[in-house]
Amino acid sequence: MAVRKGPFLPDWIGGDHGRRPAGEPVSSPRGARFLPDWIPSGRAEDAAAAPPAGYPPPARGFSPGWARAPARGPLDEEPPGGRGRPLVVKGGHCVVPYAGIVTQDLLIEDGRIKAMGRDLDTADRDVIRAEGKYVLPGLVDPHVHLGIFAPLDEEMATETSSALVNGVTTVGLYLGGKGSYVPALESLIDLIQTKSRADAFVHLVLFDRDQLAEVPLYADRYGVRSFKVYMAGIPGLIPSADDGFLLDAMETVAALGEGAVLNIHAENSRVLEWADARARMEFPQGGLRAWEASHPAFAEREAVQRALLLAERSGARLYFVHVSAAETADLIRRAKAERPGRFYAETTSPYLSTDFDSPQGPLALMSPPIRSAQDRAALWRALEDGTLDTIGTDHTPLTAEQKTGGRSFWETMPGYPAVGTHLPLLLDGARKHHMSVERLVEKVSANPARVFGVYPRKGTILAGSDADLVIVDMDRMKRISVEGARSRSDFALHQGELGIGWPVAVVKGGRVLYPEDPRLDLEKFSGAAYLPRRR
Repeated sequence: MAVRKGPFLPDWIGGDHGRRPAGEPVSSPRGARFLPDWIPSGRAEDAAAAPPAGYPPPARGFSPGWARAPARGPLDEEPPGGRGRPLVVKGGHCVVPYAGIVTQDLLIEDGRIKAMGRDLDTADRDVIRAEGKYVLPGLVDPHVHLGIFAPLDEEMATETSSALVNGVTTVGLYLGGKGSYVPALESLIDLIQTKSRADAFVHLVLFDRDQLAEVPLYADRYGVRSFKVYMAGIPGLIPSADDGFLLDAMETVAALGEGAVLNIHAENSRVLEWADARARMEFPQGGLRAWEASHPAFAEREAVQRALLLAERSGARLYFVHVSAAETADLIRRAKAERPGRFYAETTSPYLSTDFDSPQGPLALMSPPIRSAQDRAALWRALEDGTLDTIGTDHTPLTAEQKTGGRSFWETMPGYPAVGTHLPLLLDGARKHHMSVERLVEKVSANPARVFGVYPRKGTILAGSDADLVIVDMDRMKRISVEGARSRSDFALHQGELGIGWPVAVVKGGRVLYPEDPRLDLEKFSGAAYLPRRR
């Protein structure tokens, strides 16, 4: 069989990454289901079939055509895999993290991937024809906040729906609050198992020493092995931790052993107080540039450097969330050369797609802030060279009224919805920045699953892994919309902008949904798995 070899594709993986020759018929096994008629071709309803002006040629791993039509065919009322029948995903370009892209069939039974191969038997099995499409492992978003601006049970349904429809099949949920987390964990796990549409693991925010004392209990009883400390919080909402508490948290988490991680929001709180006072005087009307000046990049860089120095004493493994600045990435690059394997770093899809000249204004306000176009380009380079390990969202759903509420810019609430635009923005951005789809999938699926102890159940396409997949049309052009994001938020980052590369089908535990199906009922996907992590 013909195999496309490359630096990510070892000899032991077979398959044919080439396209079906022009004019070659697509066979239709008995009982096959297809990507349905109402999924459009690569053309957006309001866009030409050629790429918009200024788009670079596709990066390696992206499809070269611009208007290839998908396979067409009937769609039964019951989606494939919905009756517990085995499912074959036929002929897609399967992206296997750390290995490469192979054109293979996938056999799914009992919610797991059973086999990958060529010409798998389709008798008495539902079939999804994925020729010409890319099959990615479901995304693992390690950074999601729920229940801050609306009841947790409400957002557990709405925001995991936003995730699932847009290709994020597993989320890392942050839980924060006062007192013991035992009652809150019991409630949260119940909500995941009854209302969530995406599987979930949990990070606990450590605010006080009573919570710190219970860390071994959270790990042993609930399988929580990732915790978070804010070196700089959000005034009136989240307190900042001093260095003494940070050191104790590091030692406590390190004592849990291999696989335990301390997540850190790294900014220098005293520098932020100083910079905020200066920025408000210099820019009384505010603005994203003013907000960036109130959270200078060197405050982030210094906090990362200080945390790494403190971690040398404890041996804790650190995970720096939402890295936003080029100079922070430069520091991390040097530190990784000196301390390989001792810490990880994340950035987010909003930082990779937005800069402080964005017309979105206060809707794009976040802490740390959106920075310059130069910072954004540096983050993409840091992903490519391995400096940054993962991409999350920092998804914090709220309405425009909750965010601004007629208040001045300086009283705008940090946060924005992001999980519903995560994959489309990254596919579009990876094309522009010449990042291969293989490399991107490592950052959004496999690496976060590995860091947080749910790999290879999640984050890859291997026999035995959960059957969580995203089928992507790399040529699909579509405008970002609130309706497509499906969050409870009434705004979306980059709303109205055109993006290239969209999911056309999602497989969750062997069950298939089509994001643009007008009959899609996400209530049928209620109830997901809580993912405990063990030593």
